[in-house]
Amino acid sequence: MEHPKRERVKKMSRKTGYIFEKEISDTLKKENMWHFKFVETRTFEFLATRNRAILLPKVPSDFLTIIDRRPVFLECKSTRSKTGFYLSFIKDHQLLSAQSIEDAGGIYLFLICDRSRRGRMRVFCMSQNSLECAQSLNFKLRKTLKWNILEKTCVFMVKKKDGLYPNLTEGLKVFTYQLSNRV
Repeated sequence: MEHPKRERVKKMSRKTGYIFEKEISDTLKKENMWHFKFVETRTFEFLATRNRAILLPKVPSDFLTIIDRRPVFLECKSTRSKTGFYLSFIKDHQLLSAQSIEDAGGIYLFLICDRSRRGRMRVFCMSQNSLECAQSLNFKLRKTLKWNILEKTCVFMVKKKDGLYPNLTEGLKVFTYQLSNRV
């Protein structure tokens, strides 16, 4: 059995993750941007204990949206850490999904929410390349990406206003346009 404090922290991080996903979904809806929310594998785990024959595939990301005829996969990560973002929050299957989706011509972005300061939340949009760049700049601390390094290496950053992230869809459109016009 896990330590009670660790269990509480896991439940709290899941809760803030679901809240963040809801905020992203609400933002995309308000901007009339089509999106699809993948059902979490965790939702069906209770069935696996009753019937071991159920296959639980890992989902590639939290959301799929389409911008300028290109599929854009969004993986939402949220933390209340005052120091930075823990790299352990990004799982191996998510990195593999990101690589295979980008190899196939899609776009895969990590949306990392800094919830450490109440009322002043911000989201860093990171591609796999910008995430690798941040990791290389962060050579002293392998487990945590400091917030100042994320600020320097993110594709773009948006701040929360009235429960939503008003510039998120605009940032996604600009980034997709820039990728499409690279030579």
